[in-house]
Amino acid sequence: MTGSVIVTGASGFIGQSLLRCLVKEGIAVTAVSRQPCTVPNGARHILVEQYAETPSTKDQTLIHLAERSDISAVEKIGRRYIEVVGKRATSLLEKDHKRFLYVSSGSVYGANEKTPRDTHAAVYRDNVYNRAKLSVEKLVTSAGGLVARISNIYGPPVKVGTIFYDVLSQIPGTGPLAVRNTYPARDYLWIEDLIEALKAMAMGERSGTFNLGTGMATTAGDIARTALELSGQSDRTITSSETQPKRGTDCLILDSSETKSAFGWQAKTSLAMGMKILIRGNND
Repeated sequence: MTGSVIVTGASGFIGQSLLRCLVKEGIAVTAVSRQPCTVPNGARHILVEQYAETPSTKDQTLIHLAERSDISAVEKIGRRYIEVVGKRATSLLEKDHKRFLYVSSGSVYGANEKTPRDTHAAVYRDNVYNRAKLSVEKLVTSAGGLVARISNIYGPPVKVGTIFYDVLSQIPGTGPLAVRNTYPARDYLWIEDLIEALKAMAMGERSGTFNLGTGMATTAGDIARTALELSGQSDRTITSSETQPKRGTDCLILDSSETKSAFGWQAKTSLAMGMKILIRGNND
């Protein structure tokens, strides 16, 4: 990767992993955040009150991660959130960056289809979170930038409240392993595969919108069963407090074939491979 990279939202889960990877590969990186955070040796850290303070030079690629990931928190903020993220993106796009990569979300496709969604599929503006993502996407692509619609990301450290935390917190153990709902199916992408995709996109020349996912549906039940098998506790049963809905579909899978064609990237880490790493870390 030529030039340098600047990462907004560097204090978050994806931002922290991205920083470590870029520094490890000897890439000059500037981490920008509104919250104090740890950055690896060799990275420059800038603490700002507003992201409009983010610096820029012509040889820098900006990877924009500075948005809330908690959908329920975004819904509580309401319409004002759309205005805030729009103004933030506009201020960053007005700077003289070499390349602009916005990390959006596959949630904009909804969860109503069992087949993988490509970037030509219908999008849904049925909540504030999706409307905010789509409004920033439009700003970025109109300016010749690049959008990455990502699937559900997992990896260490495991975040409290996620299905991976719920499962791993019960292993090792005895008796039934309880999950909230075994039915919804999502596309879970290993964090290191995501980082490789973002690097490839930042280094590339294409603009537009691309999906980052595995193309495979995984349920909470799949995660629980895989974890039990890998930990030698496959004799335990899995229970759920919710039942399969009588109507509709709760499934979201991303088709990343366009990303493979444009940037030569595809996911490499299977659920079993990722779970092995998480279980090993859980037992250390």
